[in-house]
Amino acid sequence: MADRILKLRELNRATLARQMLLERETSPVPAAIERLVGLQAQLASAPYVGLWTRLRDFGRDDLAGLIEKRKVVKATLMRATLHLCTAEDYLRFRTTLQPILTGAASAIVKRRGMDFDLDKVLKAARKFIGEKPRTFAEISEMLTKLLPGADVGAMRYSVRTRIPLVQVDGFVRGAWKVEKSKTAATLVIEPFDKLTKKDREALIEEGERLVRFVEANAKSFEVRFTSS
Repeated sequence: MADRILKLRELNRATLARQMLLERETSPVPAAIERLVGLQAQLASAPYVGLWTRLRDFGRDDLAGLIEKRKVVKATLMRATLHLCTAEDYLRFRTTLQPILTGAASAIVKRRGMDFDLDKVLKAARKFIGEKPRTFAEISEMLTKLLPGADVGAMRYSVRTRIPLVQVDGFVRGAWKVEKSKTAATLVIEPFDKLTKKDREALIEEGERLVRFVEANAKSFEVRFTSS
C-alpha cells in the first residue's frame, strides 16, 4: 500500500477531530473522557470547560454527579500532574504509569539532595490518609513531625506519586471552580486498594502487553506530512 502523505493542514484537522475540537459532538461524558484519555485538571474548572467546548448540551451536573459517584476521578497521572479520567481507566493507567511516577519522585529527591526513609514515609502516609480525606497541608504537617529534619516537599511529592490517590474537591456542584473557603482533600482510591494481588498483577501485565504492542507496531503508526 502506498504511503499516504498528510499535508500540514490535513494533520491539523485530523488532530482537532480526534480531540473533538472541530465541532461539538453528542456523547456520554464518560465516553468522551475515555476518548480523550484524560483531561488536564490542575485547575478545578478546566475539565468542565474542556467538556463544554466539546459536547452539546453539556451542563455542570453532568460531570459533578460522576465525580460524586466516583465514576470519574481526578488524580496524579500523565506528566505527574492532575488529570481527570474514568475510574476504570485510572485503574489501568495508574499501574502502567507507576514506573514513570517513581522516576519523577526519585529525580526530585536527588535534585534536592535530601534523602529520607521512604518506607517509613509511605507507611505513615497510607495510615494517615486512610483514616479520612486529608489536605496536603495536613499531610505536610504529619510528615514534618514524623521526620523533622527531612525535606517536606520531597516527602510530599513521593507520597503523591507513589501512593494511588484521588483528589476530592470540597465544592463540586456550586461553582465551576473550587471556592477558596472550600479545601481540596486527598484520599486513597478505594477500588485500587481492594484489588487482590492477582488482579493487580493482571493490570500490570496488561500495561506491559500494551507497551510491547506499540513498540512492535511503531512503524505502522508513523504519520508523514508535508508543510504545504
